[in-house]
This record gives sequence, C-alpha cells and structure tokens, in this order.
Amino acid sequence: MTLLLVEDLTKLFGGLAAVSDLDLQLEPGRIVGLIGPNGAGKSTVLNMIGGTYRPTRGRITFHGREITRRPAHYRARLGIARVFQENILFKEFTALENVMVGFHLRQRLSPAEIFRFGSGRTGYQATFLAQGRTLLEQVGLADDLDTPAGSLPHGRQRILSLAIGRATGARLLLLDEPLTGLNAEEISAMSDLIRAMKTKDGLTCLVVEHNVKAIMGLCDYIYVLDFGRRIARGTPEEIARNPQVIKAYLGADEDSDWAGGLSV
Repeated sequence: MTLLLVEDLTKLFGGLAAVSDLDLQLEPGRIVGLIGPNGAGKSTVLNMIGGTYRPTRGRITFHGREITRRPAHYRARLGIARVFQENILFKEFTALENVMVGFHLRQRLSPAEIFRFGSGRTGYQATFLAQGRTLLEQVGLADDLDTPAGSLPHGRQRILSLAIGRATGARLLLLDEPLTGLNAEEISAMSDLIRAMKTKDGLTCLVVEHNVKAIMGLCDYIYVLDFGRRIARGTPEEIARNPQVIKAYLGADEDSDWAGGLSV
C-alpha cells in the first residue's frame, strides 16, 4: 500500500506557480529524495505535505486518508513529522527532555504529565524516560542525556532533531536539509542513522537536500524539480545519468564535463 500519494499538487503565490501539477508517491520503508536547483519548489512541497501551506489545487493522501485540507496537527497525529533545516530545539532543556517532548505527540500528554519526575511519576513518564534514554543511545547521544540542547555542537543538535522526530512515533519523516552544516564525517554518520531507522523501524523518509553526492548514496528513489515542475524520477543511478537533470540542476549541457553523469 502506498503510504503517501501526491496528485496534481499545485501552489500559486499570486500569479507565480511555486509548484505545478506535481505527482509523487512514497512506498513504506523507503528513503525518497527531492532535489533540484534553488527555487525549484522543494520546501514548498514539504510545507504542503506537512500542512504549513494549503495547496491551490491537487490532492494529498496519507495511509489511505485524504489530508489535503487538514491542519498540520492532524497530520502529525496521523504520523507525519518534520525535521526542519534549522535546529528547532528547547535550548535550555537537556537532550533527554527534548526527546520527551517528542513523546508528547504520541500519547497526547500535557507538558506537566511528561515532566513529572520523582515520586509523582506515572507509568507513562517512567516508560518515556526509559525509551528516551534508549533512543538517544541508539543515535549516539548517550553521553549527552543531561546536556542542555543549546550547548551541543551543531552536528549533535542535528542528530537530536532527528531523534525527536523519531520519538513522535512518525510513519513518515520529512527531512529538510538534514545534512546542512555538517562535515564529511558527520554527513556519513547522519546518513547511517537515517538508513538504520529505515532498516530497523521501517521508517519512510522524504528528504530535501542540496548535497547531491550524499543524497545519491542515501536514497532509494529520487524526484527532481525544476521551476516547480517534476522533470525526472528514478533510482539514483538513473537520475545521475539523466541529461535533463544534469542541465537543470548544474546548468550543464550535453557537451559539458558533466555530460557523463553525476557522481553517485
């Protein structure tokens, strides 16, 4: 069963079409990339899927339910979580406390119920504390459980953002530039974490990313946008050798040095 189905998705800002007649679909347990030049409409697509923007026309179906005009919080309850390009964290909270906030969405608990530590702790709090520690250990933040999120280096903040998205119990993660600002070692580690979530948890990811080489190695399937329209779709190998993609994404033509294909 298709997890996410997007049909004829269009978004107009005044007379400008940011996204036009887009069709795409995500099968469960796959990592799908969405790439294209600056201004191609990638973030607008994420905003429409996540519920920040309402489409001008088109249809979005998630796990068999149409959500085209449903608000963002409804989609989050269904299992769509977004990890933004900026590290949106509670900077004064510890890494563990930030992950605990992610569990709030899963059980619809109030902040007071989540953070009731000590003798008044309920079964939910005890369970979430244990699960939070386990999750942070799995993503390599075991030594940072009690570290304020704002004190973590950028790369570890990116990993914490991913862990919070996972804590929500999401079926689909919308990853907006997850590799931004990371060095080569951190990019490799983040890519390994995303793949591990897919393999171990069956998580589905839609990834917007400018790092072409990294996304070619990360994704199972890729869609390419240019000026708001889909110009190609296929496996990384197919996309890497698509002349239309090379021309649009890199401004290259058939006689350029890129004519042999992108690096995979």
